[in-house]
Amino acid sequence: MVKTNSRLTFLYHLLFCTVVVLTDLFYFNNRTDIGFSLDWALLPITIAQLLIFYINSYWLFPRFFSSRKYVVYGVSISLFIMVFSLLSGYITNQLYPIDQMSQLFDEEYRYLSHRLTVFIKRSFMDNSIMAIFSFAFSYYFIWKKNEQERIQLKEENLKSELSYLSAQLDPHFLFNTLNTLYSLALKGKKKDIGQGIDQLTLFIDQMSGDEGRYMTTVREELDKIENYIRLQKLRFSKDDPIDIGILHQIDQPDTPLASRILIPLVENSFKHGISLREPSFIHINVYQKQSDFSFTISNSDHAKTNNEQGTGIGLENIKKRLELLYRDNFSLEISDDSRVFKVSLTIKTEKP
Repeated sequence: MVKTNSRLTFLYHLLFCTVVVLTDLFYFNNRTDIGFSLDWALLPITIAQLLIFYINSYWLFPRFFSSRKYVVYGVSISLFIMVFSLLSGYITNQLYPIDQMSQLFDEEYRYLSHRLTVFIKRSFMDNSIMAIFSFAFSYYFIWKKNEQERIQLKEENLKSELSYLSAQLDPHFLFNTLNTLYSLALKGKKKDIGQGIDQLTLFIDQMSGDEGRYMTTVREELDKIENYIRLQKLRFSKDDPIDIGILHQIDQPDTPLASRILIPLVENSFKHGISLREPSFIHINVYQKQSDFSFTISNSDHAKTNNEQGTGIGLENIKKRLELLYRDNFSLEISDDSRVFKVSLTIKTEKP
């Protein structure tokens, strides 16, 4: 059964037993003018119902039905119904006051054998109804437990896969950033190296803040992008023919957004779209209004060397993570016309 607070569970069971007892008393009290003092003699039949319910719910159903032993389960519950019906009917027949029988039974049922038959039939009917009710009760809670376990397993698998994909992205980013710092060292730009280390430290701090989180906000993702661009700009001089620009129109900066989705796109543009020998550009447009979010990044597409072929691991990971997190609520379009490489991402986000 589904685990609940022990005190609350006890109260539920107490309420259930009370309802069953009072239902039997009320039923017979409406059939006669005798009052509740006589009806307590029917308590064995009520106890039999409760025994059927708890034995079926907590022993027979979990042990046999849940194990797909349907024949054994059917035979077992039938035997319990028959045995408890006979015992409770017999005991009730012995306890019921004989001098008040005329108020409940016709003349022909005043004989002991006839009364016994009536009580056994009544007990059998009540026990059968309780068995059906306990079956429905058990089936529902077993289904609910299995559904909760299925959802939990699905969430754990999702977290595991997202962690794996994120772990692949981080080394990719660090490799590119260390290349930037290495190029600064070759140029002897000590001041720029210091700034680069500060920017890298800030960026790593931002990324580590996402550890274990798969959702962040539009504001936080934009901050990461701007820090990353500042870090990359340290590679270039004012005379380099490079144009880098970012435009954004954000209506609600706290809108939830998957973490580490945008940075790899920017990283990919710097890696494959910038050449110190040819005019290069990176243009970024970010738009968010209500549940609509769009991110477009385009960069110059220079001829790739053999070493640069097949470096789309970041884009593949982004697509997999988007499918896991947003399912059908996103679109990712990639175009490459040999001069301009462009990625357009649109997402239907949740309200902040």
